[in-house]
Amino acid sequence: MVQEPDHICLTKNHIREIIRSELYNIFRSEINGMIKNTISSEIRYVESEVVTLKKELISKKESMEFINQQYEKVKIDSIKNNRENTRLLKEAAEMKTLNIELKNRLE
Repeated sequence: MVQEPDHICLTKNHIREIIRSELYNIFRSEINGMIKNTISSEIRYVESEVVTLKKELISKKESMEFINQQYEKVKIDSIKNNRENTRLLKEAAEMKTLNIELKNRLE
């Protein structure tokens, strides 16, 4: 029976390969964690910016709605005023005509 030696002889290349493999595993694990943390951090930042933009858009929308309501009110008031002006001009013309007729009768 062949007896195996108590120790295994490792060559430089074996040691290099073991070290390379272990460093690869360590770096992969560390880099994975760093990437996950970075992505999570960036996602939180983007989410906070989206929330801020959403609030700003809501505020702008509310302002636009208020301005639109005010515009519609002014528009309605303008239409009413134009009708009233037209009525008053017609009434003034009628009174002018009546005035002329009364003046002619008195003469």
